[in-house]
Amino acid sequence: MFRRPAEEETIFHVVKNLGERVILFIIRIVQDFAPIGEVAPLNWLERLIKVGKTDNFGLLVEMKCSLPQETLALREKAVEVEALQVQIRRALKQ
Repeated sequence: MFRRPAEEETIFHVVKNLGERVILFIIRIVQDFAPIGEVAPLNWLERLIKVGKTDNFGLLVEMKCSLPQETLALREKAVEVEALQVQIRRALKQ
């Protein structure tokens, strides 16, 4: 997924400190590079989704707000983020 552990740590550090701006940047990178087969940015986003699912619901909210309404490269991720938000909110209500 990440090319080296320091890369993952750097992504998390920057997202933690700069939040939505970095998520928007990663989303743009995914959209730019997915059509040519570069998967690293999509892997970064996937890892952030996993962190949001297990440790940081606010991160999922930021992603949901940052994802474009219409996107080919991120359609499945947008659905995944939305489904996770619903699942977590239902669990919190119980």
